[in-house]
Amino acid sequence: RISGYKREEVLGHNKIWKWLYPDEKYRQEVFAKAMAIIQGESVENLETTILTKDGRKRVISWHSNNLVDEQGKIIGSIAIGADITDLKKIEEQLRLAEKMQGLGRLAGGIAHDFNNILSVIKGYAELALNSLDYQSPIREDLLEILEASERGSRLTQQLLAFSKRQSLERISLDLNEIIKSM
Repeated sequence: RISGYKREEVLGHNKIWKWLYPDEKYRQEVFAKAMAIIQGESVENLETTILTKDGRKRVISWHSNNLVDEQGKIIGSIAIGADITDLKKIEEQLRLAEKMQGLGRLAGGIAHDFNNILSVIKGYAELALNSLDYQSPIREDLLEILEASERGSRLTQQLLAFSKRQSLERISLDLNEIIKSM
């Protein structure tokens, strides 16, 4: 059912191996494992990727056990394949979500440290500005430092909001004013 082939299409045909596993090397690995099962090896959670009749790839988890008679001789084996493709996709989504969470924590840590550095810059710029008279030629430079530290603080607040998954406040901006202030 998983492969999309009908019973009549596969019974008595060894081509099913080529259909399910078109890559020769991969097919040989799977075939070797199947031979080991036939010779008595049990398998749990053997994952293979098959190609279905309609061309889709599906991940199958195989479990097999041997059937033995009263003397312990192997008289057969039973194998069950379960399609775990969707489970694999969910696992990948979980890994991606965990990476994003880690990235958020990293961004939060960096933003916090950067905000501390900006606070020192802002503090010293304010102290220097307060010690100058209004006609000082470096007064404008210190005001630019203060404005840049404010922009940096706003940016770090956005990073902190991202890291804490807070909703950001949307505001309308005048791009001309922003460019002029830079």
